[in-house]
Amino acid sequence: MEEIVQNKNLGEVSFSNDVIVSIISRIIEEIDGVSIKSTRKAKFIGRGQKTADQGIIIESDEQEALVINILLIVKYGTSIENVGKKIQKKIKMELEGKLGIKIKSINIEILKVER
Repeated sequence: MEEIVQNKNLGEVSFSNDVIVSIISRIIEEIDGVSIKSTRKAKFIGRGQKTADQGIIIESDEQEALVINILLIVKYGTSIENVGKKIQKKIKMELEGKLGIKIKSINIEILKVER
């Protein structure tokens, strides 16, 4: 399991990748009309690696900024644009504000619309 370590003046602060996935999952669960594509555990992918069979894919670039890809199922009648923006805003605010992580992008792909 990888860890992200942040150097602070008083020492290091580190947390596991599962913390990031847990925060993202919680944010999505709180929003009506959407769900994550897969119930399988999401993966944190190192630089340059990708996987498309998970509901949350997190990559880091050369500057250690995160690229987050989220695969969603949307309930019919939900405003995809509004929900997408809401998810992006909340994830960015939580991860940058609470963990001090740099975010490069948060990409959302709608895989299915369900009734």
